[in-house]
Amino acid sequence: MGISLGITTPVLDPAQMATFRATGYLVVRRVLPQTVTASLARWADEVAALPEMPGRQAVYRAPSLKHHGRCLVQRIERVTPFHDGFHRLTLALALPAGQLLGDAALLLAERLEFLQPGREGCVPHRDAAEPWMRYATGFVSVIVAIDPTGPDQACLEIAPGQHRHGLHRPAPVLDGATIAALDFDPVPVEPGDLVYVHPYAPHRVRRNRSGTVRRRYRMLFNRLADGDHQAQFYAERQRMKLPDIDRLLADGS
Repeated sequence: MGISLGITTPVLDPAQMATFRATGYLVVRRVLPQTVTASLARWADEVAALPEMPGRQAVYRAPSLKHHGRCLVQRIERVTPFHDGFHRLTLALALPAGQLLGDAALLLAERLEFLQPGREGCVPHRDAAEPWMRYATGFVSVIVAIDPTGPDQACLEIAPGQHRHGLHRPAPVLDGATIAALDFDPVPVEPGDLVYVHPYAPHRVRRNRSGTVRRRYRMLFNRLADGDHQAQFYAERQRMKLPDIDRLLADGS
């Protein structure tokens, strides 16, 4: 099955689905057409260049660690309504997400992440926590690599098999003792590689010690049976965490 822009809808085989169930994550390499893989960086640049207006894509920046007084893009949320390439990519990747969910998959949230040089990625956590659990009972994250990541390059790390210890609500807290006992596998990727992550799989992103930004596109899908809550999610999300443009306008009023 294919859609325009040369994106072919991937289909996971039984071995891949068994790997996901056993480890809590799955890496699928070189599944996107080369034309799409080559377009990902350009698409990210196009989204970053979009005019910022209230009610559109939500841009969040953080102070640069290298240039005093300068802020750099950290993430851009709610991308698909304003970029056809990423929109069509989510349509294609909803099918394999649905295979892992056991139901048709609906997009709840998505964002472009910009892991700037010198920045920490994220501390160990599980996705199955607030606020996600207010919207649905089952999720799967799909990460599309835009830039290569590896040691010292904002590498994703996942604790394999540990998703089995969190299959209840709410997810158990990853305290210091729990984290210290976990073994994390590094998940280096190349542009166009896909990583599927179980909502209860502990994972983290290491510091970007390279000299260039490392970008990735992350989608969060929920089961069709839980309903479509994307509009509600973003309305609540942007009330809790004002995008830069809304905060700037509020400060200037």
